[in-house]
Amino acid sequence: MDLIIRHHKTSELPQIFALITELSFFEKVPDQLTNTLELMESEKDHFYAFVAVTPDEEVVGYATYNTVYYTLSGKSIYMDDLYVKSSHRSQGIGSQLIQTVINHAKVVVATKYDGRYPNGMLQL
Repeated sequence: MDLIIRHHKTSELPQIFALITELSFFEKVPDQLTNTLELMESEKDHFYAFVAVTPDEEVVGYATYNTVYYTLSGKSIYMDDLYVKSSHRSQGIGSQLIQTVINHAKVVVATKYDGRYPNGMLQL
């Protein structure tokens, strides 16, 4: 299947929030999901994600990230969540999303990529 990995569009927030809900069940913490679609839409200027999208515009995976500043090392990118729909796993989509975040970190001159996947801090 041909997928496109790119920055999310605001119009895709409902699909992304549905995946965030799936993630909360996957991690067995649905009771910890206090975010809502309405909150995400109102805070859209603070939400950054790359998405994996099918040719028919279905979002099948995402990686969220933020720019952070560490006092000892400077500006960095922190990858918060990575999720791929179960129907699209084992196709390398998660790896492509991680690599896209890393490439973005290099472009924005971040000193590090910091994410839970695969092993935390990775010097660039």
